[in-house]
Parts: sequence; structure tokens; C-alpha cells
Amino acid sequence: MSLTKLLQHVFTILCFTMMVYNCKAQSDLIEIDKIEFHFLDNCRWGDILVARNSSFNVSQDDKNTLELKYSNTFTTGGMFVDIYRPKILLPHVKKKSSAILNIEAKMTGGGKMKCVIKSINESEQIISEKTHELKSSEHWKLNTIRIPLDQNVKTITYHITYHGHENPLQKVSIKSPVLLIRKNSITPAPTNNIDKNKIIPIYESELLYAKPISPLINSTIIGLGEPTHGSKTVKKIRYDVTKELIEHQNAKIIAMECPTDLALIFDSYAQGYSDESSLEIIKQNTSFGMEDGDMLVSFLNWVRDLNTSRTIHRRVHIVGIDSPTYYIDTNIFENCIYLYQKGYITKNDFALIKTGQFSVFNNERLKDDRIYSTYFDQNLRFLQERKNNYNRSQRDSLMTVKTLELQKNLAANEKIVIMAHSEHLSRINYDKQRNLGHYLATELGHKYHSITIQFGIGTYLQDSCFIAGDILVDTLPPAPANSFENLALRSGYDLFYSLTEDLPEFDSYASIPRYHLGKPAFNYMSKKRFDAFVFAKESNHFHQEMKNKYETIQKKWMDKKSKIKFF
Repeated sequence: MSLTKLLQHVFTILCFTMMVYNCKAQSDLIEIDKIEFHFLDNCRWGDILVARNSSFNVSQDDKNTLELKYSNTFTTGGMFVDIYRPKILLPHVKKKSSAILNIEAKMTGGGKMKCVIKSINESEQIISEKTHELKSSEHWKLNTIRIPLDQNVKTITYHITYHGHENPLQKVSIKSPVLLIRKNSITPAPTNNIDKNKIIPIYESELLYAKPISPLINSTIIGLGEPTHGSKTVKKIRYDVTKELIEHQNAKIIAMECPTDLALIFDSYAQGYSDESSLEIIKQNTSFGMEDGDMLVSFLNWVRDLNTSRTIHRRVHIVGIDSPTYYIDTNIFENCIYLYQKGYITKNDFALIKTGQFSVFNNERLKDDRIYSTYFDQNLRFLQERKNNYNRSQRDSLMTVKTLELQKNLAANEKIVIMAHSEHLSRINYDKQRNLGHYLATELGHKYHSITIQFGIGTYLQDSCFIAGDILVDTLPPAPANSFENLALRSGYDLFYSLTEDLPEFDSYASIPRYHLGKPAFNYMSKKRFDAFVFAKESNHFHQEMKNKYETIQKKWMDKKSKIKFF
């Protein structure tokens, strides 16, 4: 046999071997995650954001292809499409391997597409990160991205972006990205059970926080988180627990994830600085947000009644620590009208407020109420910053500053209770995204006690698309096998409290932010986020007539603002 024929023979064997190997390798892969580009109610779903001024459609044949075309109003150099897949639930990795992300795309017109993929550990810190420029072609092109896995990897996240330009011929099409992992590198998650001797069942006939739970007794700030703003059940539990903390744990400031200027009206009512006429503006302002107005008013009445029996230094205050509204001048004016009618401020004070020269601490009628004065002063500062293009981007940082500033007015044994979405109250941060809970944990250590209130089944309200959209009823999907909700449902208890350290290992629990309809409720989240969990078996949504309400209330605000001459 000649050398040429021998080499040809060897090459044929090698090709056959590689083909067999590749076939075997492909058969060894299992699909872990796949995006579905499904659309509903003129909104964009499936963890995809598309520029509102671009034209787009979904292939009608298989629902797995996203096609975007040029729009005349598209901004030069702007983002055309943004696909984000957060913290995918993975099986347990038992040995070193790699995950494979397949992205099939085609592009015309010269735009650029890239993908950033990250592997993350149990503390939600990045282990490895890879950026991949997706190849451009007028025909379908398969892009394969690999990222290493080992026993420390708990989840993977990826982010695909396409940046367009003014070329009217540009178009991008993407088929559903698929994440694959080799079968022999993973193992099923172990089946864990909650130790019933380590949890505290809650019954309607008894108080939870009357029990000697040392982390609560020793804490200075307690965060009460909700996984969604739309659960009536969770809100009721949170209000009930807050009342107990006020009565039994000396909670004095109730800080809400609410615009600071809106909650100023809440606190004026709770302190008796305004009368029941302010309840109407409170209901109007909360009717387009994710809040049960009747439940809120009932709580404010409870605090107001309690405060009538307390001295000014022992009163409970309701404050908002979130960014001010775009109508901060309107809300402050509304509050000042109440104070003027009660004789707490004069007509001359209005001019001083307008120019930023008014100080609550110099007001003889209000200065003894240190918490209210500090809170009022925060609002006046925001009013001036608003006129100087107030920056809303540092949201959690500003919430922290406001909380700690108010805390300085408390005695050593007094507490702050924060009512916010659980995402804000987490003790740990992810990928440089600092949150309120992380700032407080860094500042206070174990003096900050974070709790999330989860539920196993049921319904809740959710936003349709964006703030001006409708509110819809959504249902929690079945809890994954190794989620907190699955473990809690199998415990047999309808309602309980447990310290995180007393719970078995789990790798997810529900978190449903605003504008999250149609997106996964369960992603990987470390149990280290919270010090304790409260579990309710079933959630019910509250009633809220939301259709087109936002535009109506916005018009009322603008009509009122046009009549205000002071600001």
C-alpha cells in the first residue's frame, strides 16, 4: 500500500471516529433551559425586551423564532433587542465539565450582537464570565458558547444584546437559545425535608412575635419582604406581624417601599396633623399602585388610634423611603394644606418652602416631633433636588441613607420595620447590584434581621407590560422539587416561621418583581439572602380595578398641579 493511500485510509478512519464521537457527545447532552418567545396582550414576554419604537413579530409557525426589523423612529446606536435569562436552575454538578449555550441567529444590515454568560456560586457571586461576539450572516448561523462547570457552580445566567443603527435594511432573527449540559456531569438534587421540631407554627389564636425569638429581640432594623406586591395574603400577614412588632418589640418607625412624598401624607394622618379628608387622596394615590388601599387605610387608622394614647416621643411613624414621585411638589403642597388647616404652619411658610428656606426644626409647633421633622425635612430636600434633575438611578442607596438618617432619632431599644419587596431586603448582592438589605447588613451586621414571606400556591396581581398598563391576575406555577415552597408544602403546616439556619438546603424560591408577567417565578436564589422565612400555604390576590386607571389619576394630578401657584 502506497503512503498516499495509507494516509487516505487513516484520514477516513479518523473522520469516522470523530463523527461517532460527536454523535455520542451530542447524545450525552441534555437540555436544561430554553426560551420561548411567546407574546400576549401586546406585551413582550419570555425574558426579552425590545425597543418600543422598533417593529417586531414572532414567527407564527413554531413560536421559537424572534424576528426584528428596522423602524423609522429607531434611535441611532440604540439597543434593538435585549434578551436576559436570570439564574437558571441547574441540577447538582458532581464533576468538572462545561455548559453549552447554542444561539442560532441571522442578521442583515451590519448590526452587532453579543452574549455575556456567567457561572455563579451558592453565594450568588460570579465564578467565571465569558463574552462572545455572535457571528453575523444573512443565513442561519449556529453560535456555540461554552462555560466551565464545577461543584461550586449553582446557576448560570446569560444576556444577549443586539445594537442597531439607522440602516433601513437591517434585520435580526434569533431562534430560541438552548442551554445544554452533559448527563454524566450532573446528579439529581437530594430530597430534603423540613425538621418540624425547628420551625415555629403560627396559628390565628396566637401571636408569633410574643414568642422569645432572640434575633428579633436583638435586632435594630427588621425587613419584612414580600415576593410579589400583588398578594393580599402576604400583605395581611405583614401588617399583622408589624402590629405585633409595634406592640411587643417597640417598633417605632414603619418604613415602606413607597414614594417619600406620598407617605408624608400617610404620616401626617397617623400623627393627627390631618383629618379624615386626607384619606381620599391616600386612596387615589394608591389605586394605581400594587397596594390594597382598604388594608392600608385600616392600618393607618390603627396606628392613628394607638398614637392618641401615646406621648409625642412614643408615637409610631409611617415613612416612605423610596424615590419621590414626579409630583412631589403636588404631594408636599397637599400635605402643607393639612398642616395649615390645623394651624401647624402659616401662609408665610409656603413661600419659604418654595425657595427651600423653610426648616421644620425651627417650627415651634412641629420641632418636638423629631421623627416627623426629620422626615418632613427629607422631603423638602428632595423637592429642591427634584428641581435640579434629581437622579433616581441610585434607588437602594438612597433608601439606605433615608433609613439610617431616621434611625438616629430612635432610642437604643426602638426598632424600624421595613415593608418592601424581598429583592430589596436581601442581605447579599449579585453582580454589583447593591440593594437596601446588603447596605444595612454591611452597616449593622446581625442588628439587621431580614425576613421574606413566601407562599406555596395561589394567585396574585401582576402588571401588564409597564406602569401605564393593566393589572392582571397571575397564578404561581408549581414549585420546583428543590425549592423552599416545595419543602414547605410537604411540611403540612399552613403558616410557619423559621430561621434560615434551621432549614434544609434548597436552591430556589419565588421572586416576582413588577412587570414580570409571563417570566419565570422560580430562579436560583441563595438561602443566605434572608435570616428567616415565613411561609403561607396559599395566596389570594386583592381586588383592584386597574384598567386604564393610571391615565385617569395622572390627569387628576396634572389638573391639581396647574392650579397650584406656590410651586
